[in-house]
Amino acid sequence: MSAGIVATARVTHATPAATYARTPARGWEADYYIKRDGQDGLGCRDIAEQLVNYEIGGGLDVVLGGGRRNFLDYTQTEGYGYRDDGRNLISEWQAKDAGNVYVENREGWCNWMPVIRPA
Repeated sequence: MSAGIVATARVTHATPAATYARTPARGWEADYYIKRDGQDGLGCRDIAEQLVNYEIGGGLDVVLGGGRRNFLDYTQTEGYGYRDDGRNLISEWQAKDAGNVYVENREGWCNWMPVIRPA
């Protein structure tokens, strides 16, 4: 059986994250927010990291939505990312399995799903 999430919000937002994450604070979407709140010594994992490492039932097969900034480090993306730990979770997830495909725009989606043709 396959499982996934589709969201019009960030995939790390509280509602879609309820599918795969456990956190004491709904705003801890990236490690930066845990540190900002002075709670980095608790050992809690941020929501984006939990999505990348979610493995219950074999993990999620499809994840569609926004929130890319929570997966990218601030220093590696010219200030675009919200991570503060030097990690690029998108690259980490892609490296886990050759079948993991990351698409960030319509062109990439159409290349991955050739049945869907651009208008």
